[in-house]
Amino acid sequence: MLTHDDSDHTGGARALERGLPVRTVYAAAPRSGVPGPAAHEPIVPLVRGMHLTFAPTAHVLWPPAIDAPDVALSSRGDNAASLVLEVGAGATRTWLMADADSVVERALTPSGEVALLKAGHHGSGSSSGAAFVQAVRPRVVALSCGAHNAYGHPDARACERLACSGARLDRTDRDGTLWYELDARGVRRLDWRSGEPWRRRRGP
Repeated sequence: MLTHDDSDHTGGARALERGLPVRTVYAAAPRSGVPGPAAHEPIVPLVRGMHLTFAPTAHVLWPPAIDAPDVALSSRGDNAASLVLEVGAGATRTWLMADADSVVERALTPSGEVALLKAGHHGSGSSSGAAFVQAVRPRVVALSCGAHNAYGHPDARACERLACSGARLDRTDRDGTLWYELDARGVRRLDWRSGEPWRRRRGP
């Protein structure tokens, strides 16, 4: 899954393809002014409303269909055309927001709390709006941001909005890699430093 054509989101795609048996690459459908990863990668294009029958299933929440009215994505760049996904259902429901901002958030239709929210745009101040956070009511929030990054992510006000929902905030700038296991009980954070969980269960 390539969310959009920013190097911090797709820059490692070729390395993954060299190291893993990748059969299919999915990305947001290209559109005028925002070609996205399709400009240099053979992709399966995705738009809002599509369902992917993986395990767990994934539902495409954004971007809208190419012919959707009143959506000026081409003037707002790649972030506004980010691929936003809902993965899983029930106690495992997870929203992956890529670099979506509050304008995109207002166009979505949350239907109750989510187990895990990957906060939009690295926790920037233009994402994780108060109304959106209260609508999704995440139990855990993952903030992906580099330590001492030049953009000042995550924004203190965004963190406050997220924390006011009662969510636990996990941050890569403080905690390193974030790794989660989702099952019928909900979401559980794993300690990546202790090794892969299936190896711990089965032995070496």
